[in-house]
Amino acid sequence: MARPAAPARLSAVLDTSYWVLACRADIAANCLDLFEIIPPREVQREIETKDPLLPTGEFPYATLFRHLRDKMRDPPNPEPKPINALGPGEAAALALAQHLGTPVLVNEVKARNFAMNVGIGVITVPATIVTLYSAGVISSSASWRKLKLIEPNTAPVIIREAATVLAALGA
Repeated sequence: MARPAAPARLSAVLDTSYWVLACRADIAANCLDLFEIIPPREVQREIETKDPLLPTGEFPYATLFRHLRDKMRDPPNPEPKPINALGPGEAAALALAQHLGTPVLVNEVKARNFAMNVGIGVITVPATIVTLYSAGVISSSASWRKLKLIEPNTAPVIIREAATVLAALGA
């Protein structure tokens, strides 16, 4: 039996916070089905930075990124000038998203609020969990478990928004 055609993926610029927490929630690989991910060079540098306590090793999220990087789109060269109001990765991600007219994948509340205030679409890890649940990719119990996994590193307002939608969907 032929597999149905996959829906078109949405182009989106990646921020480090999103990648790290998508890995923690065990949805990073699912994101490749949803998004044509564009990591700015500064975000790639942040993700690939070695653990200072174990400089010869790498963080698990960096290993997954290394294995999946060829499935992502390269940013333009040169990239737009970073937005100075935020950290280096967020500044590069928001500037690139604004330049390309695409949403940004980010999980930091300050960057999320800044992006929303300047008209950049924002997709958080909890919002992606909701999308995966509503598409039938993950179960109700998996969606709540994944939210719980990232709760310590995600602003309560972002978790609450996703939990409200999950509850409204019957999860």
